[in-house]
Amino acid sequence: MGVTKSRVSQIERGEVSTVDAIARYVQALGGQIQISRGVRRRPIHPAQRRH
Repeated sequence: MGVTKSRVSQIERGEVSTVDAIARYVQALGGQIQISRGVRRRPIHPAQRRH
């Protein structure tokens, strides 16, 4: 599996948060990880717009 039993236990308890460790765990279960980031823009008040 590539992940020790103690590491699996740590992951399941939320004690491990590194992407690499979690990715190996998910891959061992037959899955894959996808990470994406979106940017939410705040609306600009008309008085704040640059002309």
